[in-house]
Amino acid sequence: MRRGSLKATGQFLRRSLTSSSSNSRSGIQYRRLFCEALEDRRLLSVAPLSVALVSDAVAQAQQVCAAAAKDTIAIGYDADTMTTAGLVDLLASVSAAHNGALIEHLGIVAHGDAGRLYLGNSEELSLATLPSQATELEQL
Repeated sequence: MRRGSLKATGQFLRRSLTSSSSNSRSGIQYRRLFCEALEDRRLLSVAPLSVALVSDAVAQAQQVCAAAAKDTIAIGYDADTMTTAGLVDLLASVSAAHNGALIEHLGIVAHGDAGRLYLGNSEELSLATLPSQATELEQL
């Protein structure tokens, strides 16, 4: 057998092999097609992400999401259920959906007071709450 062309298609490598023998009566050469599974690949040049999280408790949250910069991923979230662990999970899923890209810029649009960000109705980020949320936030 002699080697034919190699073609990459999806997650399979198509290898076309041509038989060196032919059918003497019809003069036809036979071709066999083999598919070989490839290992999972990651893109090495995945661009970092810019993400904006917008609480639905903010007036006109949908308009804020729509006004985000073209290269920013804007996501509205439910303030009634959001927690620090939920924030980390949400950001992990965004990264995974973009081939494991790092989140370079993160903006959170939510209500708050001086030194406090009300992530959800029952959860806040502040200097006072950071020690108790450190293990979850370190996963970012």
